[in-house]
Amino acid sequence: MKTKEELETRIKELTVLIEESSNGVKNLVNEQNKLTKELEDFNKPKLSNDDFSKLTNRIEDIIDQYDFDDVDNYECDFEIDYDNRIQLQSINFDDRSNLTSIIYEAIDAFFNIQENESTDSE
Repeated sequence: MKTKEELETRIKELTVLIEESSNGVKNLVNEQNKLTKELEDFNKPKLSNDDFSKLTNRIEDIIDQYDFDDVDNYECDFEIDYDNRIQLQSINFDDRSNLTSIIYEAIDAFFNIQENESTDSE
């Protein structure tokens, strides 16, 4: 049978081992996450900083030119509250598809988009 001191010493040793192991696992998980991110980035299409800047500026210009003040682009629901005041219950932007289409067209005009080459595995 072990003494109280031996048990306490062993518990302290195990606690240190657990902490060291847990730090090791954390480091491995962090390294795995970093490598996974690098692999995802490696598989992404390449775009230079200059082209990215041009593209984002073009998208910003499109959004700036879009008429968000046109009330026909929204669906509004009103309600009457307890004080008999009319208040806006909800508002939905209904012209999302048009705005998205305009942005897609700008991206299409910006890039030289190539058809995917078919890979025959015969």
